[in-house]
Amino acid sequence: MHPTAPADTAAALHRTARALMETALDLGTPPPATPPPRRPRSPRRPAPAADQAVALTVRVDPDEATAIDLWLLGLRDDAHRTRLDKAEAIRELLRLAREHEPTRRALLKRLT
Repeated sequence: MHPTAPADTAAALHRTARALMETALDLGTPPPATPPPRRPRSPRRPAPAADQAVALTVRVDPDEATAIDLWLLGLRDDAHRTRLDKAEAIRELLRLAREHEPTRRALLKRLT
């Protein structure tokens, strides 16, 4: 709007813009795409500081390593996250096995 335009012109422009917006909404204009709602995260603990951490090494063969990497990428996508560290996934899996009795029983069945 021009700085010297009368106040009633500004009000008229505002009303016109509002009417156009309402008309667009009435015509069924689809809303902007939004990501799916995020589930609340479980009560995860943050990773320990490097100087306080105990190393855990898991050795797998090359084919299994590739399969694990692909599985973790899919898990990261399903969780709608931009980053998922292998160590975090392993910590959460171990915690799940400790806290969730059906998972613990399934693990025991695999190990025996």
